[in-house]
Amino acid sequence: MPGRRFYRIKAMQAVYAFFQSGDDNLPAAEKELVKSIRNLSELFTWQLSFLLEIHDHAQNKVEDGKAKFLPTAEDLNPNLRFIQNPILCLLSGNLELRRMIGEYKISWITEPEIIRKIYRKIKSDEDYIQYMDNPESSVGNDRSIIIKLFKKYLAKSKDLATLYGEKNIFWQDDLPVVNQMITRCLSIIPEDAKPNESLLALSSEDTGEDEKEDMLFARQLFTKSVIHREDYGKIISSKAKNWESERLAVTDVVLLTMAITELIQFPEIPIKVTMNEYIELSKIYSTPKSKVFINGILDNLVIQLKEEKKIRKTGRGLIDR
Repeated sequence: MPGRRFYRIKAMQAVYAFFQSGDDNLPAAEKELVKSIRNLSELFTWQLSFLLEIHDHAQNKVEDGKAKFLPTAEDLNPNLRFIQNPILCLLSGNLELRRMIGEYKISWITEPEIIRKIYRKIKSDEDYIQYMDNPESSVGNDRSIIIKLFKKYLAKSKDLATLYGEKNIFWQDDLPVVNQMITRCLSIIPEDAKPNESLLALSSEDTGEDEKEDMLFARQLFTKSVIHREDYGKIISSKAKNWESERLAVTDVVLLTMAITELIQFPEIPIKVTMNEYIELSKIYSTPKSKVFINGILDNLVIQLKEEKKIRKTGRGLIDR
């Protein structure tokens, strides 16, 4: 699974939704958080299944060419390098991926234009043309071309991003993470991978224990941020003297609340890591001025919380950092 930033983002989305909803049902909100994290596997399956759809489309184009009333020599003797690409064939024959496609009821039948559009781009791609014309074949080249085409035309597709956003409001934010996971999977899938190989497991650098720890981190970050929101809200207000509380961006309040939660409630996380993470998140999710605002507030807060001995970092290398 992805790194800690992804889990911070999911917790941030959950805290924001909780603050805005006015609903005090914390257990239900925590369940939604867990569900949104687990939905990553569904988006992973959608995006990887589109690669299979491109593969199937290429095969259909070959068959259509042969079935023409007056087929050309190229129609009768097509270049099959892409269709026979061993990485694509491994994915196509992966039973676990097929099972997940069925479980999530994934179908591209209503999106023929996106398939045709991306396939046309692939066919005119210089790397693709060189690959198809290269008389020499190697697993390295076969793997490399699929990764290049995936990064260029699936990972960067605005059409796919829009489609996923319509299915789940958080998926556009999750898509970069999923694309990294798929790129890793394509990079390391064994040439002799068995049909029941878990592609989702291949995409992860974490062990099962790491995933459990990260999920626990997200849940605790969410619940502790919500439980202490009033106390930490007062701390934020005291430091934002030049800002009226009602003028503060809601996202800034959420990010600062979560940052204070990490500083106080998570003794194993270095102060510098917490500060850097929330400043980076402010660049992505809040206003253009938020980075400077959050940076300034956190600098002052760390000094105050240290003086009040509310920040207590434990473990080697964490004290006073």
